[in-house]
Amino acid sequence: MHNVTKAYMFFIRIVSLLPFFLLYLIADLLAFIASDVIRYRSKIVYKNLKKAFPEKSEVEIKKIKRDFYRNFMDTIVETLKLASISSAELDKRIKFEDAHLMTDLIGQGQSVVLTTSHLGNWEWQLTGFTANVSPHADGIYMRVRSDFFDQVMRKLRGKFGAYLIEKHDLMRELIKKKNIPRVIALVADQRPKRAQLGYWTTLLNQDTQMFEGAEKIAYKFDYPVFYSHIKRVKRGHYVCKIIPLAAPPYDQKKHAIIDAFVTHLEANIQESPSDWLWSHKRWKHSRPAEA
Repeated sequence: MHNVTKAYMFFIRIVSLLPFFLLYLIADLLAFIASDVIRYRSKIVYKNLKKAFPEKSEVEIKKIKRDFYRNFMDTIVETLKLASISSAELDKRIKFEDAHLMTDLIGQGQSVVLTTSHLGNWEWQLTGFTANVSPHADGIYMRVRSDFFDQVMRKLRGKFGAYLIEKHDLMRELIKKKNIPRVIALVADQRPKRAQLGYWTTLLNQDTQMFEGAEKIAYKFDYPVFYSHIKRVKRGHYVCKIIPLAAPPYDQKKHAIIDAFVTHLEANIQESPSDWLWSHKRWKHSRPAEA
């Protein structure tokens, strides 16, 4: 497996050396194949969009859907580009506004939680941050089922020094590193596997269950929480505005952190609807009667 991974990483690196304009030609081709040939999760994407935007016309829904496939494939080729991209090139392509709100706290010995979502290029956020803002960052991730792809993604995500923590090792790692000031970054818009898990709220007109991980970390360790509001400025260029969500002391009987995250997430999606990961079965479960 190790030799196979090395061989594929070599291939990925060769592909990543292609200039961006060629990578985007590949992305355009992949988007056409995904949307019009194999129709990758086409029904799921359409159903999600119709649920989320009942006020939009059929023409608007179809445009968002088509743009989604293009943006999704851009994210894939841009992620492959991490195999060879320099920190200077990445700095030109993903900017962080108001990051000092977090780095100032880190300088004072305070760890912080940074929440983000599957919007824009979520893979560039952690790598861009560790490459050009602060190397003091942990990225929490869910293990990919394939050992090969899991190793590949770990290499790409950790390229500029991010310390990666698999979700099942989270609390042990947090306790071990509790005296090391850093950013703890996690994508917080995923769906728990069972309807009975997580916190139920409303997102884009839908009953939606949310992971409680960011909130639990903040409550347990008294960490401030921030949101990364990402915007695609143009193809291959992003701006992430760092927004404070909550700070201690906390009322642990409420879900104020998740509620604030959902508010900012919805605003982010409404601003750039084709940038969210619509192919995910986000509303697979129904809210339990007792929730």
